Amino acid sequence: MTGPKQFGAAVLILGESHTNALARAIEAAGEDDFVAIDVRNKGEAASGGKINFDSFEGYRPKHLLLAFGGTEHNILGLIETDPRFDFVWPPYETIKAGRTLVPSIAIEDLLAKRLQTGLQRAMEVKERFNCPVHALAPPPPFLAFDERAKLPSAFASLIEAGIAPASVRLKLHAVLCMAMRKAYLEHGINLISAPANSQDENGFLLRTLWNKDPTHGNATYGRLVLEHLKEELNV
Repeated sequence: MTGPKQFGAAVLILGESHTNALARAIEAAGEDDFVAIDVRNKGEAASGGKINFDSFEGYRPKHLLLAFGGTEHNILGLIETDPRFDFVWPPYETIKAGRTLVPSIAIEDLLAKRLQTGLQRAMEVKERFNCPVHALAPPPPFLAFDERAKLPSAFASLIEAGIAPASVRLKLHAVLCMAMRKAYLEHGINLISAPANSQDENGFLLRTLWNKDPTHGNATYGRLVLEHLKEELNV
């Protein structure tokens, strides 16, 4: 998405897979104030590095929003592990019976380390701009897998092990968001949470907002995020 029409956009959203829901929402709504770009180098181009810097060259937005990583909680606990684990993370203190109890500090430490590569890519992008910078939290976790859903290809071969309980995945998402908030604040960047109206009463992503796989939002989710950003950024 390049060209003079988007050049003066108020908000430039740069990142990886989670930017695609926003890009689709922007296109559907004909938004002039937002541009969203998946900056990943793909295929043969990836040999030149993880980021396609040419994809956003020339943009001078009023606000930059970073949407890098955000799937670390799924890598750690979307699929059941051996042993099957659980942990306490207030206010989520219920433990599933028969699971190995893991110290929450170990979960926090592991996710904090896992998000560093995405954070590094985000900082490489940030250095090219001179405007207020924000970061975007990943979509909430899904409640239950169903026959209409497909997992991302990275997880598809592992599904026979089963999907981890929703309660465990909800805690993992909460820990990741906290770790992201702390990591970005060290760089003077505020993390913007997912919109509250994208979640059910227990904090799970509404079924109508799933993309083809339940770990990403669809264009309708993207629309909710855009409305949320307008309020948060006053644009």
